[in-house]
Amino acid sequence: MGQKVLVIGSGAREHAIAHALLRGDSVSEVTVASGNPGMELDGIRTTQINESNHAAFISFMQHNQYDWAFVGPEVPLIEDSSTTSPRPASRPSAPTRPPPRSKAPKTSPSS
Repeated sequence: MGQKVLVIGSGAREHAIAHALLRGDSVSEVTVASGNPGMELDGIRTTQINESNHAAFISFMQHNQYDWAFVGPEVPLIEDSSTTSPRPASRPSAPTRPPPRSKAPKTSPSS
């Protein structure tokens, strides 16, 4: 049986992450909190938990035996939800360093 993953967020980024996780062989279940109606149309499970309610996330993960969480939006990371995780296996996953800078200019050269 695969891992159970909680994705925190409600935007297109979290939708794409949840969709990709569900396609993988190692994940059997993905729930997005709080998600959006488009995710539900794609068959992605959602639950209504406020992104800032760390205690509710911990309770949900423990009660439903989730293996880990992916934190999409920045606010829970700024609030440091990782320090309130109940056990190492449920610590949120998030980038540990900034993304690389683009080498190409983002604006087109003027003529």
